[in-house]
Amino acid sequence: MIITRLALRVAGLQDGCSRGPDRRVQRRIREKILRAFFQLRHHQLMARIEELQVGQIPGDNR
Repeated sequence: MIITRLALRVAGLQDGCSRGPDRRVQRRIREKILRAFFQLRHHQLMARIEELQVGQIPGDNR
């Protein structure tokens, strides 16, 4: 997996190594990016569910 400078910045790490980050650092970056992605998806889904619930008529069980 190629780690870009942006991904390093997102993960809060410096892009100072010439040979690139080692596997441990790459794994940490991947975990942080995935966690952020899934948190975002979770919040989007929760917002959508709330949106749908607001539109419902109370007592309407369709």
